[in-house]
Amino acid sequence: DAPPSLQDTFCFPTCEVAEDGATRPVDYLRGASDMLSFESSGETYLLVSQSICDDLSSRFLCEGHGAQPKSAVLQWDRSLGRFGELMTVTASRNQELRGGGLTDLELGTIRRAALRIDSGRTNHFQFLGLDGEQYLICSSITRGAIMYRWSFTEAAGLGGGVGVGSDDGDGRVYAVGLLTDSLAQLVRETVYDDTGKATRGCPDNKCLVYRSSMTHARVDPATGKTVEGLKGVRRVRTSRAGCPGGRQCRVVASSGVQSDETPCSSPVLQPPTSPTGAAPVPPPCQTVSFTVTPLGGTEGLFAANSTVSMDARGALSLEVAGQMIGSAAFQISLADSLGGTSNLHRLEVQVLLVNKRPSFETVNIVVDPAAWQPRQEAIFAYGVTAGENEDDVQASGLSFSFEYDNPELFVGAFPELRVEVRGGQRVGVIYFSTNQIATGGSTFRNIVLSDTATNSAEDGSFADSFPGNFSFSIKDSNTAPSFVPLFDVVVSENSGMTTFEGFATQISKGQGAGESSQVVDFSLSSVELVSSAVGSSADGLLSPPEGFFALYRNGTLRLQPAQYRSGTFRVFVKVQDDGGLADGGVDTSFVPFLLTVSAVDAPPSFSVARSDGVILVREATSLEPRELPSVLFLSQEIIDSRGPGGVSFTVNVVSNSGLFASPPQAFADGVVGGSLLLSLQPLVTGDATVTITLLQSSKVNPNVILDPYPLEVVIRVTNVNSPPSFAIQPLHQCAEDGGAQTEVGFAYDVTVGSADEVLTQRAYFNVSVTPPDLFDVLPRLDSAGTLTYTPASGRQGVASVVAQLFDDGGT
Repeated sequence: DAPPSLQDTFCFPTCEVAEDGATRPVDYLRGASDMLSFESSGETYLLVSQSICDDLSSRFLCEGHGAQPKSAVLQWDRSLGRFGELMTVTASRNQELRGGGLTDLELGTIRRAALRIDSGRTNHFQFLGLDGEQYLICSSITRGAIMYRWSFTEAAGLGGGVGVGSDDGDGRVYAVGLLTDSLAQLVRETVYDDTGKATRGCPDNKCLVYRSSMTHARVDPATGKTVEGLKGVRRVRTSRAGCPGGRQCRVVASSGVQSDETPCSSPVLQPPTSPTGAAPVPPPCQTVSFTVTPLGGTEGLFAANSTVSMDARGALSLEVAGQMIGSAAFQISLADSLGGTSNLHRLEVQVLLVNKRPSFETVNIVVDPAAWQPRQEAIFAYGVTAGENEDDVQASGLSFSFEYDNPELFVGAFPELRVEVRGGQRVGVIYFSTNQIATGGSTFRNIVLSDTATNSAEDGSFADSFPGNFSFSIKDSNTAPSFVPLFDVVVSENSGMTTFEGFATQISKGQGAGESSQVVDFSLSSVELVSSAVGSSADGLLSPPEGFFALYRNGTLRLQPAQYRSGTFRVFVKVQDDGGLADGGVDTSFVPFLLTVSAVDAPPSFSVARSDGVILVREATSLEPRELPSVLFLSQEIIDSRGPGGVSFTVNVVSNSGLFASPPQAFADGVVGGSLLLSLQPLVTGDATVTITLLQSSKVNPNVILDPYPLEVVIRVTNVNSPPSFAIQPLHQCAEDGGAQTEVGFAYDVTVGSADEVLTQRAYFNVSVTPPDLFDVLPRLDSAGTLTYTPASGRQGVASVVAQLFDDGGT
């Protein structure tokens, strides 16, 4: 009644009980170092860690010769009541497929497959759930810490899968099926559901998708003999050795027993035991070796300095020379380490002409809406090739097939993918048409490049490339805001501030889908003159201090033109949103409208400088016309609104016309109003009354003259003192010690001014001398021009005498 031992409780497949009642170790679960049980998808699993090498063995020695087995994963079989190999359908999958579990009888029909984890010398495994995923974490003596994702993907094309090989730098996975003698190629790629979304149930969203398979041909139709091919295949591996660019280009499939499941030869089901019932003795290990002898036809078919060989596991190694096809025969023999030899076998290697797979590399496309054209193009693929060394033959026949979503993004002709040569390189070009305001994107997927050949799984010919994808997107850049003026604006001159509600209509923040939240503001950009009857300027028309302009977000317009301006003007409104200029965006537009400022006539009026209406004029000395500029002042309102044009004057002498040699005239001077042109009688003074009348044309109708405006003024001609004048001798001489001197007529032609001043005014001289010490009595001139002076005794020299003549007529 003692509890059963661990070995009794967990009896592995094919384990047997020895004569002494103890459980005998199982060959293909050698070196069990630890066990872990865990549950997943409704099933219970047992993971057996295995480690048989000693601590002094290197990883190469331990793992490289098949001595170290892989760690085994077993599944509890409730129909048999023990752990066995993994069943292909789990309890949770049964629930999905059938809505319930299977009976014990049905469980017995499910195919089983061995799962072994290649983790080297393993001490321990730990099962871990993290972020919805499940992982096995391994502690390995030869490989350190390793993390495996516990996840399974259903893949077609396999029957009794027993081996798998892949390359980290390549997306392909190769698996061999023992039951079907097949080699299947699977590809890691994104799988999309019916909505076009990538599935997330595979590692890194990359699921294994079946592509093609090669199977063992049972009978050669030509000879009727069995073709060995993939018969008994159990292993597959990839190789980069000798491949162009260091990329994986070789797949090696091998047969033979699973040496990592057995010590070194086929397992002995009934090992001999000693007569005394002692523990069984394992059979001795043997080694085998193959000899491959060429029989002919190998010249040039295989790479230089390479040999065709077969290792102890039966894996055939060969390297075919580039661009070579043909066949070669070999003789193969097998010998073991104890001297045994096998029968001779003939091997024929056929190198077939195969079509290399086309290839290309995609790039994503981002379209700049600022560079929009009705029909556009962009490069989406580089490195386009028909296959290794096949571009010269098949490049002209390359074509793309593809799928894409969001077809509403495109207009007109459907998008086209073409193969073209740009800059000496073969590339993939997309031709497309979109709306100018389109935004968004599309995914081009399942893009396959095909050449003119056909696919053939038998000889490995591939006319189609691996599928590719790229994204197509249009930058969602800002588009310009706008509005529509409801009407042109008409106001009267000098009318002040005016408000127009509802002026701006159809206010748009832009045509992009994401621009509805933007804010639009308006400002005055510029004003230009269209027409004006009086030459008004557009400068500062709607700007401070006299002008004003404001357009509010609700569409209301308020404006005030500067005073005394009239005409038709074109006003440009700047419309700006806050969407910015990123990615070629536009945030500004300019909208024009017409502003008409209707002219209003100001009543005619003018004045002169003095409030008493007197215009002072000095008497004339000769009969010459005299202009009095800008003595007539127009009102400021008339000057500001009209400028220099549209006014004229008439003059009528009311009294004292004898003051004038000819009638006075008045004319507009273009400055302040008007000027007078007088012809006065010489040396005549006095007052004359004249009436000056302003004539002003209408700004509203230039053909109409407004009511005349008369103004009576007095032209007062006043006496003006004329300057006196004289002449003088330039040089005067006298002798030293000559005594008092008198020179009559030294100054001559002495006059006090004009003729009318001779009887009323007196003249006198003022004399200055330099140096004065030459004289005892300084020089002087009387009104008649007589010079008198007395030179100093004993002195001689030159003196400078300056004489000035004055009269008493005043200034």
